Amino acid sequence: MPLGTIGKIQEKGPHGGGSQELAGPPALHDACRLDQNGRGFFSSHLSTKELTMNVRTSFAGLAALAGALALAACNSSEPAKPAASTPAPAAAPPAAAAASPSGGSRVFFVEPTDGATVKSPVRLRFGIQGMEISPVPAGDVTSARPGMVHHHVGVDTDCLPPGTAIPKASPWVHFGKGDAEMEMQLPPGQHKLTLQAGDDMHVTQPGMCSTITVNVTQ
Repeated sequence: MPLGTIGKIQEKGPHGGGSQELAGPPALHDACRLDQNGRGFFSSHLSTKELTMNVRTSFAGLAALAGALALAACNSSEPAKPAASTPAPAAAPPAAAAASPSGGSRVFFVEPTDGATVKSPVRLRFGIQGMEISPVPAGDVTSARPGMVHHHVGVDTDCLPPGTAIPKASPWVHFGKGDAEMEMQLPPGQHKLTLQAGDDMHVTQPGMCSTITVNVTQ
């Protein structure tokens, strides 16, 4: 019989009456008897020490069973928590354009690339960032419009310092109409090409210059 099950002990009464039921843990069955008046007493065949151990064992078992049932009830009543999902790593931002001293404004060669081997005539295409390409106004220009520039290309020369007026002579080519490409005749060999932006007064701007080298084969 499982621990803690309610047991029954039947004893006939002094007059042969109906049986009497005693309820209690199985460990007490052998110790319980009914006297002639129907009152319970403990059998003398168990010592006091044995009886005490039986009682302690029975109630300890009941306590353990009650604790197990309570734990099972708690576990069953708590809903399972979904596993925490690991967020996908954020996509890397696109590479930023090369910074320049003028706060991100720059000019650059779209074509050809630096170190390219080319044939003459060489196709040149220009790009700009942070400023606007605009033709130089017609007539006498006495002041420059803010943020408005146009391209200049120098052959086998370096960038001019900021604030310098770009000469209207060799080795410089002006694109005062706002053009952004051309085909240039170059002799065979290695050449340095310098792209520099100038305002309406053809004055160079900070950070607005780029230089590449090309190898012309014929």
